[in-house]
Amino acid sequence: MFYKIDTESELHKELTVIKERIIATHKECMAIVNSVEGSTGAYAAHSGEALAGAIAGIVFKWGETPENWKIVHEYNTVEASLPYARRKAVKEIREKIEAAPMVKYSELNNLINYDPMITADTGSINKAPCIVFVSPFPMYITKAQEIAGYKPVAGMIEIDSSEYRELQQKTNYGKEEK
Repeated sequence: MFYKIDTESELHKELTVIKERIIATHKECMAIVNSVEGSTGAYAAHSGEALAGAIAGIVFKWGETPENWKIVHEYNTVEASLPYARRKAVKEIREKIEAAPMVKYSELNNLINYDPMITADTGSINKAPCIVFVSPFPMYITKAQEIAGYKPVAGMIEIDSSEYRELQQKTNYGKEEK
């Protein structure tokens, strides 16, 4: 089963608010990240409850983590780091990071009656379905169909796989840019 969101529904309005909050949250987090000298302009997000925001580390080039910062994640060529606790030199930025906004998965899931699940094929936890927001096309949901017995909420319209594929192609979801 596949779904799109009725553009005249209350659900569409509520999802649009969440989308706008996600964008605003990311912008606010990026302002914090870009205020840190030497950062690459990227951050690692918390993987727990955070759908968006909640800075888990600011990314620096490998070996360029500033003094008074600790490495919390290492990747191929970069390090995500956080300011040490109880160090006056980084207290201000640490407080900004700790106060960074967050949009929770539960806010989205509660709107569409979605329960996080473990996927049978990979054993990974699917915390939320993917909702594609690409104007001017209708929003559509890509993962709810995996749940046996899922009951859509008001504002969700079941669509067949051909309409779903058409939306995917129109929005270029899942395709590489050429």
